[in-house]
Amino acid sequence: MPGVHRRVVVIRKRRIGRWRHTHRCDLNETGGRPISRSAYLLILRPPRDLAGSRAFATSTASDTTAHTLASSVLLLAGRVWPSRIRVSSGFWGMVGLDVAGGEVHERQEGMALVCTSANGWGLAHHGLLYPPSADVADILTPLIAERLACGEPVLAALSPKVIAQLRNRLATTAGLHTTDVGGLYRHPGRILGHYLGWIAGTSPNGAATIVAAPQLDNDNPHRAALWMQVDALTTQALSACDLTLVCAYPNDPATATVIRHAHPSLLNGTATTNPDHLPADQFLANHPLPPPSELGQCDAIHVLDHPRQLTELRQLVRSHAARAGLTTSRCEDLVLAVSEVASNALEHGVPPATVCLWITSTLVICQISDNGHFTQPLAGLLPPHRNQGRGRGLWMIHQLCDELYRWPHPTTIRLHMDRPQATTPDRKKPRVTPPAT
Repeated sequence: MPGVHRRVVVIRKRRIGRWRHTHRCDLNETGGRPISRSAYLLILRPPRDLAGSRAFATSTASDTTAHTLASSVLLLAGRVWPSRIRVSSGFWGMVGLDVAGGEVHERQEGMALVCTSANGWGLAHHGLLYPPSADVADILTPLIAERLACGEPVLAALSPKVIAQLRNRLATTAGLHTTDVGGLYRHPGRILGHYLGWIAGTSPNGAATIVAAPQLDNDNPHRAALWMQVDALTTQALSACDLTLVCAYPNDPATATVIRHAHPSLLNGTATTNPDHLPADQFLANHPLPPPSELGQCDAIHVLDHPRQLTELRQLVRSHAARAGLTTSRCEDLVLAVSEVASNALEHGVPPATVCLWITSTLVICQISDNGHFTQPLAGLLPPHRNQGRGRGLWMIHQLCDELYRWPHPTTIRLHMDRPQATTPDRKKPRVTPPAT
């Protein structure tokens, strides 16, 4: 499979006249070698004022290529950044903008990104469909061996059995990381944060590879559907990462279509563009969560249309959770989660908000609904920025609760907490095992 390479080059600023500057980016590779495969040039933070600007490009390919590149630069730089143009294989030369009309401040200097990944950012998101009877370790060993040989760290989100087989077949395991897949796949809403945490701690400035074999739970269609939604959103959520992500699934006719819809490219010896891939919004429209399960009459209900009613709601949830046998700390987790969702419903939704609680043999379930329309599918799936003052609520709820499901219209959120007798070790936060030294 082709590697993913990313180079960042500074767009230098040069004074041509009192009011003219040049933003340019040299696409020559080291030693003057041309780009070996099709690539993308991204114009980041282009000049704000394009009045009187002139795009330019030189190309060893042809004058026609240079003219096309120059036209594309001017067009794309006029849009909200980032912008991108395709650079043909074998091209090298210069591309940039002559900008007129005023002083170019330091913050207006930019950078360009040259990348040979599938979508031009550095993320290559592949689906891999293998025969159900195939040896998964045998299929994945060559890929992992290639990445380790290149010095890339690899996170193998695979079963202990497959990990053991990999260790026996790999010439070296230096750089191979593993993780608790039971905890990882048990909580689909935490997966993107887990990936980002591993990347930041292992390869913050370089390329990395994650190989996953998601375990779709056929006994829990809501969790299986949520997993596929998160997988489809990954292309958008991790677009800025220099990452190769391979998601290996058994080629089951019941799930093959949704898997194809979720991945921009498919891996079968080599990576190929997937014509069946759907953008995230289309994927969510075509593959929504199943309707909420019918749970019968709720054990408790609370309707609120004003923040002052939140105190009574917290008391109700606390007593309900304690009656179900949750520990004190778990009761407080549920109280905090329900209070946060209810507050959001009052502030951002269309009140009144209705809160229903059930106790089943294995779960405490709380549903919060209002008459609004939820339109932010990524909300809560990515860790908030350290300086972010607001917008942390849904992320926090994913960490507090065992499951969180959302239906967009009317906005309905269900929170699940395992009862003590149903709690298993896999509800702990997944732990990444570093490579052996």
